[in-house]
Amino acid sequence: MRRAAVPLALATLGCSGLIEKKEQVEDVLRLTEMINDPDAYAAGVEQGCADGVVQDCSSLGTFYAYGTYGKDQDYALAHQYMGSACAGGYAYGCHDLGVLYMYGRGVEVDAPMAMVLFEGSCPEVANSCHYLGDYYAYGKDGIEKNSARASEWYQKACDAGSASSCGR
Repeated sequence: MRRAAVPLALATLGCSGLIEKKEQVEDVLRLTEMINDPDAYAAGVEQGCADGVVQDCSSLGTFYAYGTYGKDQDYALAHQYMGSACAGGYAYGCHDLGVLYMYGRGVEVDAPMAMVLFEGSCPEVANSCHYLGDYYAYGKDGIEKNSARASEWYQKACDAGSASSCGR
């Protein structure tokens, strides 16, 4: 079965309103499993990651970051799995790893590293663009304020679908 991230499944269904492809059926089944049998869902995600499915590695990293789906909170494992997803080209893995660096979860706060990860996941992940705007707008964590750069990143976030970024 193709592993799909939950947001992808919801976006796919929300855009069409109809289940038109086999992959969409698999996405719905995956969502149903997640809700009705979280242990089976977590096991499927873990197996998917072991099989090289980067979306599942990102999800597994999130499980460890928040201590959900039967996983104890473990930022080292969160970094490992999110890093694997990011290295595999999965933008949400890069974004989530950037958030860990932004807030110092399992590592020291590292704004330059967070920004590199956010730049790599923007515009696919609108919040990455928005966070970059915040760094420049507020001069967060030693980053020099730059209103022009902040506006550019907020506009990218807006263009990518972040309504709260529009007009900033």
